[in-house]
Amino acid sequence: MAAVGVPAAAYALRAALRGWDFSPDLPTDAILGVALVALVTLNWWIRRAVPSHDGDHDLPSEAHDTHDSEGDRRQ
Repeated sequence: MAAVGVPAAAYALRAALRGWDFSPDLPTDAILGVALVALVTLNWWIRRAVPSHDGDHDLPSEAHDTHDSEGDRRQ
């Protein structure tokens, strides 16, 4: 969300400083717009391609038994 919000706020601020003139500065704005879309698309693609490592789903069940607390060892 910030990837879109920050450039939009900067564009609005620039327009306000120019007397509310929202006309783009070509070709600079076009190049930056394409770069922003490319980066957002690349980020989306990488997040879909790389598997998430949430939790400890890859650990075998025995791994939980090897690190018992002090109270469990005394029994």
